[in-house]
Amino acid sequence: LECVKEMVVEIKMKYFDTVAPASAMCVLKTGFLFVASEFGNHYLYQIAKLGDDDDEPEFSSAMPLEEGDTFFFQPRVLKNLLLVDELESLSPIVSCKVADL
Repeated sequence: LECVKEMVVEIKMKYFDTVAPASAMCVLKTGFLFVASEFGNHYLYQIAKLGDDDDEPEFSSAMPLEEGDTFFFQPRVLKNLLLVDELESLSPIVSCKVADL
């Protein structure tokens, strides 16, 4: 984030790594990332590198774009994260009925 006084004037971002589609992600102070997948297994990753030493392009909210233009990235194998553990999914609960028997 680039700030002037207390106003954010620019957001810069960079491709880090690709993980499965998630309903929630939690970054822990101990250097781990927990990814609660939307429909599959959940994963615990260790953050091995911060991704600030690679050649990935940096995108900025201040970059001028023509209408309809977007930024793209190419997904790749994990480079900054190490898979530590996998919690197998017991299948998603997509509906539930409770009856008073």
